[in-house]
Amino acid sequence: MKIKLFSNADSVKLNSFVTPWSYIHLLTGGMLYLYLKYIFKNISIIKSFIIIIIIHTIYEIIDLLYYFEITDSSTKIFNIHCGDNSLVNSIGDTLFAIIGFFIAIQIKEINTYFLAFLTFIYLITIFIFKKYIELN
Repeated sequence: MKIKLFSNADSVKLNSFVTPWSYIHLLTGGMLYLYLKYIFKNISIIKSFIIIIIIHTIYEIIDLLYYFEITDSSTKIFNIHCGDNSLVNSIGDTLFAIIGFFIAIQIKEINTYFLAFLTFIYLITIFIFKKYIELN
């Protein structure tokens, strides 16, 4: 098994700590915090952090089913495609989600328009990433 710090792709055979998708995990960590803070105005940073780590860990466990040979890459669980991802990449993605969380806690004013704008940017970014992956 070969491990790289950064690569355009991650796989069981060529583990990569950071991929372009790590950026999406950074955004996701931030967006999850902003939504939690918007919906539950008095939620503490610690509770938010725990909830985000739980949500992200569930996603990464589903993503790692292929790595641990529990399923093949064509399986879909909860409509999430289980891909050829490594444990190293899951750790990197989790770190990026945590960084996104810590960036987002610096934002003090969260209103509907701001959240709608960020959600739009987030969804467009994911769409662009998916199209990029389909081209390569």
